Amino acid sequence: MVDVVQDIMERDCTILGLMDHDNYTRIVTANCPLAVLPRREATCAHTIMQESGTVFMLPDMLADWRFAQSPHVEAGLRSYAGTQLRYHLPGTDVEVAFGSLCVASYSKQPPLSPVQASTLQRLAQSMVHMIVERASLHRKGLQEEVFAKLAAALPDLKAHNVVGRIMDVLRECYPTCHVSYQVHQDGIIHLRGNMDIPYTEVQQWLWEDTDAIHDIVLRDNHIPGETLQLTGRTLRAVIVKMKAVGCTYLVVETDDLKTIFDDVDAGFVLQCAMTICNVLMGEHLQAALAAKEQFLRGVTHELRTPIHAIIASAELLLEETQFVEEILASPGRTSGLKSSPSMLKVIRDQGQHLLKMVNKVIQLEQLDPIDQHDLTMSMHNIGLVESDVVSSVMDSSLYKDKNGRVVIVVDNRLPSSVELLFIDGDLLKQALLCLLLNALSTTNEGHILFKTSLGPDSSYLDYEMVDTGVGVVPEDWARVFLTQEKVEGDDSKTPVSRRCALSNAARITSLLNGALTLVSSAPGRGSHFRLRLHKPHIESEENPQSMRRRLEQSTMPLTYFMPIEQDIETLPLVYAARNLESLGFVQTLRDQASIAIADVMVEPDVLRKAIYDWQIVIVVTDRTETSKGRSGPDTRMLRCPFPTVRAQLWSVIDAALDIYKQHDLHALRPRLTNLDVDSRAPSPGLAAVSHMARRDRSSIRILIVDDNDINVKVLATYAKKRKFAYATARNGQEAVERYGEAVCHHDAGVFTLVLMDLQMPVMDGAEATRQIRELERKHELRPSLVYMVSGQSLDKDKKRSLDAGADGYYVKPFSISSMDDLIQLHFKDRAGSRSGEQV
Repeated sequence: MVDVVQDIMERDCTILGLMDHDNYTRIVTANCPLAVLPRREATCAHTIMQESGTVFMLPDMLADWRFAQSPHVEAGLRSYAGTQLRYHLPGTDVEVAFGSLCVASYSKQPPLSPVQASTLQRLAQSMVHMIVERASLHRKGLQEEVFAKLAAALPDLKAHNVVGRIMDVLRECYPTCHVSYQVHQDGIIHLRGNMDIPYTEVQQWLWEDTDAIHDIVLRDNHIPGETLQLTGRTLRAVIVKMKAVGCTYLVVETDDLKTIFDDVDAGFVLQCAMTICNVLMGEHLQAALAAKEQFLRGVTHELRTPIHAIIASAELLLEETQFVEEILASPGRTSGLKSSPSMLKVIRDQGQHLLKMVNKVIQLEQLDPIDQHDLTMSMHNIGLVESDVVSSVMDSSLYKDKNGRVVIVVDNRLPSSVELLFIDGDLLKQALLCLLLNALSTTNEGHILFKTSLGPDSSYLDYEMVDTGVGVVPEDWARVFLTQEKVEGDDSKTPVSRRCALSNAARITSLLNGALTLVSSAPGRGSHFRLRLHKPHIESEENPQSMRRRLEQSTMPLTYFMPIEQDIETLPLVYAARNLESLGFVQTLRDQASIAIADVMVEPDVLRKAIYDWQIVIVVTDRTETSKGRSGPDTRMLRCPFPTVRAQLWSVIDAALDIYKQHDLHALRPRLTNLDVDSRAPSPGLAAVSHMARRDRSSIRILIVDDNDINVKVLATYAKKRKFAYATARNGQEAVERYGEAVCHHDAGVFTLVLMDLQMPVMDGAEATRQIRELERKHELRPSLVYMVSGQSLDKDKKRSLDAGADGYYVKPFSISSMDDLIQLHFKDRAGSRSGEQV
């Protein structure tokens, strides 16, 4: 642009320069050296002082008394013409002159023509736009630098160091300024130079002493900036009030006339102040949440403990009064006691209803901070996520209350290569659990389908829940995810929990970059919900021992068949077959298959007659009967619980691969392919694997540990009624002492079952369990069964208990039937049981 001016004006030289407080700097020249000149010697200082829209022209500088003695004229300069570089401040009527564009010659020249003058002005304005744009880019670069310094400090910020660290960042970014953190109740900010200003004078976080600046410009305009002595009085400041942490202010101030704060500085200091607020408020929030959790733990314990006593006592009394109903039913008998059993049932049922309401309140309280959840992203096995969700629901009292009327089926359609998902696994499981529990709460009979599939090019991952429950009317579809809304179709007993579950699932899905939608629903015909994760980060397991790799390297053909035709249409077999096919198995003819799928209701002898000796049977069982493992006298029969989830199916197939390889079943295939089915004999060498031996029921000796008298009485009554020997302890320390005494007097019998409360004085249940396990190791005893019985349902309490050595965890209140199930699971036959006396 300067070269263009030089060509058009046809003068000896062209100069583009910027003016500051002290100097005039030539930034681009033509036929003239670059230089930094004192402002008083620069002719352009006069140009900047001219009226806007004019060209300052000196045809003969030697004849002008103002310039005849200037160093430039003495050096030979004779003529000059220049115009200002003026910037119009957006949104105002203010123009700022900050430089000049001029031409000069070493001989007298006529004034510029009107066309030349107009051209010089237009070219100068074009240069102004270029300079401003370049300055903006430079300012943006500085902005990125300071924000990068702030970002670098963020990971280490805590409540105790955040103010000091942020102050250090500000001092590093503004080394010539004074930085302070002030607390004032009166709204008066203290600045350097004994200045007190009201915060009301701060506009958009910026303040300047315009009167002082005006006086300095008028009084000391002739003094060079480096020698201009200021009094230490603040001229400009950035002041941000932090309302979130009280009447505190973050202040950056300067007494340098040349230091000017703009919106970038204001934005940066504001961000620093917000960082301080966020860290301090986050710390306060965590403290509040911790206090809330502690309160919730106490309330949980105080509520569940009496409810447990009510329900358990009612159940025990109902057992005692069963014979009353028979007597009253005999001819000619009438009694006012007829209502006693029914009233006990009312007490039990209402206690259970009260428990559900308590659980709902606790659930609502625990879901409040979900939007502030910090995502913990890592790789998670998709099959294990699915397994954890299904297991949690199958173990819930809500599922058990359905009493087999509702069937849950799992349809995992992911290819075997899809194994790992980068996500917050805990949040994903929580969202899926909410959907599955919602489906279960609204479905009294029929089935619930839990389906997983992958979109084309892995663009999305879908989790779908399809139930045959009460459904939702179309006009209420848009409101099903709102916690405060009650929609038609809600069970009057569970509307809060349902709306809470759906709302929570929707919030979690949004956090996970997904969307939760109601695909379809109709009253009385069920609902279909879809949780879709967009652009999921999916990988394959690279471990050589992964199941996918084992399948690829196995000699066992990936084929299956169903030997019992009439069972083909049962839900367990259909979805077990679908899950096998998603892993790469293909259905084929009987004599070509490696795996047979059968229902648990089919007699083992019938199965053996229907398969070859080189085939392995997967028996689909009810989950309550067994988890997984071998069934019957033949190791080729493997049990797989229903619903058939990917992780457990992997485990069963893994066992099948081992059996196939260990017994070289592949070698048997050619010899048996054409044999008649009825002529086959069992394969030699396939020995049965026995289950871990259970204790004899006569060995039951219970240690009841609880600091609540009612709980101790209830469990003691249970032990007496079942004729089990028992002892009691009121805290963890006493429990360890009682256990140690039993160990020392071995002839009296060591406790085989410990029912341990978690929250107790002196020593809690977790520490007591840990010390009991140490006693067992020290004396080389067979470990007793230790079950934690607590009013706390938090995952961290369960984990702490299991880490301490507990075998399981019961949440109060639990039913007497649950205790019977526990005894039945771990102790065999009742013959020779000891009397229910306290020891």
